[in-house]
Amino acid sequence: MSTQVHMSASDRREALVAAAVRTIRAHGMLESSTRTVAAEAGVSTGLMHHYFDSYDDLMAAAFERVATEDLQRAREVVMAHPTAAERLDAIVTEFQPARDAWQFQWWMDAWSSSARHPAVRDMAARLNAGWQHLIEEVLREGAQEGEFACPDPRASAWRLLALLDGLTIQVVAQTDGPGRADVEKWSMQAARAETGRL
Repeated sequence: MSTQVHMSASDRREALVAAAVRTIRAHGMLESSTRTVAAEAGVSTGLMHHYFDSYDDLMAAAFERVATEDLQRAREVVMAHPTAAERLDAIVTEFQPARDAWQFQWWMDAWSSSARHPAVRDMAARLNAGWQHLIEEVLREGAQEGEFACPDPRASAWRLLALLDGLTIQVVAQTDGPGRADVEKWSMQAARAETGRL
């Protein structure tokens, strides 16, 4: 039986998103549902539908919370470094999954479910572009300062992001694939090649 505490609309929505984050972290995006999130939040499914039109919208909101916080944390760490070269190396290091593999699992769930969940697909595209923009910003700055030979920062950023995503999937999803050390080494080599530092 649910015990629905009175909250303002904004606080209730925040509480539901937080419950979705806890549930999806424990069980995965594809194994969770409006019912399991409602149980975690201690509310009825009817109340859930008052704030979210569908589970798709709830998943997108929870994914946005986790991925935005992760990107913001990475941006703060990266931008604390004084040079573009150090910032680019920090992006590669921050992208590695050893510390927060559960967060990258959200990305894999989002990508695999995108055909059936348009709100999640659109959110993943927007958040993925945030990582690309961060990489492009560092590449463009390095080229302007003369640290990098990078004639097309946008294209280089997309290539590096695709490599980082693909290699990280191998670390998270495969038991006999490359390890973190290999992925970091190969990614650093690619970053140096894209910026004329080999």
